Amino acid sequence: MTRLLARASLSRIASTLSAAAMLALLSLATLSTPAVAAGTDWTKVVVTAGEFEIAPPDFMNSHGIPQVPLTIRNGTSLDFSSMTVKAKLYLNNSKTPTATADILVPFTNGLRPGQEMSGVANIDTFFSQAWVSLAVKNASTRRLEVSLVAAKDFENKPYRISR
Repeated sequence: MTRLLARASLSRIASTLSAAAMLALLSLATLSTPAVAAGTDWTKVVVTAGEFEIAPPDFMNSHGIPQVPLTIRNGTSLDFSSMTVKAKLYLNNSKTPTATADILVPFTNGLRPGQEMSGVANIDTFFSQAWVSLAVKNASTRRLEVSLVAAKDFENKPYRISR
């Protein structure tokens, strides 16, 4: 029933649009359609993290800046303009993360097949202080897990990632 109502609503909307407006909407839909990378083995995009650190406080960040060293290796046949990596921080052998963040990793010159890039990502703590809490600072052990959650091609179109 819901599907029929949605189709009826779309038909009513479509009947009120000019041909030019319909073409403009169709081109927008095409732009936002994820690029299908059929047969891609996404496990060949290897994301690893180094040791989590909190940089010393400064006048802008009184709690310090959480830093995640990342290395990303592209073992696929695809080109990437950027990736989004999910970072999870676990304290004292806990099974639940104390803090999580999505980290956007832009590649200035792209990440081509076979290439590897390393760098340090700073976690934005404006909306969440979980990364710099006293529990994090005083933990006896800290474990960082990272995983690929999104990627874009050289035209900045998202790939459809399936695992």
